[in-house]
Amino acid sequence: MSLFCSFITEFLEARYYRVNIVFDPDTAHPTLEVSEHGKCVKDTGKVSHVSKSEKRFDSHRYILAKDGFSKGKHYWEVEVGQKKNWILGVARETICRTGVITLSPENGCWVIKHEDGKEYRVCESRLTVKGNEKPTKIGIFLNISDNHLQFYDVNRRIKLHGLNEKFSGKLYPFFSTGLKKDDIPLRICPWFEEDSGERMQGSLDVAN
Repeated sequence: MSLFCSFITEFLEARYYRVNIVFDPDTAHPTLEVSEHGKCVKDTGKVSHVSKSEKRFDSHRYILAKDGFSKGKHYWEVEVGQKKNWILGVARETICRTGVITLSPENGCWVIKHEDGKEYRVCESRLTVKGNEKPTKIGIFLNISDNHLQFYDVNRRIKLHGLNEKFSGKLYPFFSTGLKKDDIPLRICPWFEEDSGERMQGSLDVAN
């Protein structure tokens, strides 16, 4: 088997564990707006009057998924499109929600990030992404059973990076629209093809 075929096989095996997740608006920073169906989020640039919650991030444009995982294998995809700034990964349920937050394994957060349309990083290490086209859809595979976290370029079906970590506690899908505002939302991709109508409706909810 060629190396390329091996990459595709690994990607397809990870994709077998797709889960249906939605954003949790109770965790969203006050400038973030979540669509009605919970599949899209964008930065409005304006602080909204939202309910107070110990779950809410108050100083960074962060948001978690509603459901977390403490065991097993779980895969999901996020459309980043042409966004120049975004952060995706997983975070422990106990991650700090107030003040300055450093996204690091020591603080219970494992992420891939894109900064200013140029650099990619995994945690704090620079990541080289090969090819002329930037990834527009990121796959995240959380394998708690085998202590792996892997990030994929979905369109090219290749692994961008993998982390080995002995995870503990409950882990939640983690998202950020980035440090700088733009009008492009993050979209959780359809779980199956029949979800595509909901995805389009979610896009309209955020855009309008």
